[in-house]
Amino acid sequence: MLAREKRIHWIVESRPKTAYPNVTLMDSLPEWSFGDVLASVDALIGKLGTASAWQQLTKEIPFIMVPRGTFADEPPIMNWLQKHARVMEVAASKLPDINLWESVTKLIRSSIPTRPTLDGDVQAAHILLELLDELK
Repeated sequence: MLAREKRIHWIVESRPKTAYPNVTLMDSLPEWSFGDVLASVDALIGKLGTASAWQQLTKEIPFIMVPRGTFADEPPIMNWLQKHARVMEVAASKLPDINLWESVTKLIRSSIPTRPTLDGDVQAAHILLELLDELK
């Protein structure tokens, strides 16, 4: 897949078996946090996790998600992302067969769905204040 998609520059966590000029290892960017890397990419291809979902949503990064099938929170997070983000689900067995360039381009060009308000901290603070008031 890395060799086939030469129009894509890949940033990967582990070294591929073969070196490619269009692949950069995360380890070669030690001064960059994961959030910094995500802020610099055009799209994310990977497994779904709480952190990747949050980063993807807050940075509005198109996301091709490969389900693990072993992560209990995966279905509800994926359902939520499909309502609020540019995301496509692709089974690991199908990933080598899809046209990644076309899929990423389609996601990039798609409109960004309505974002939820990201004010859970404010909501939690109000709830805590109400609970504290009841204790008085």
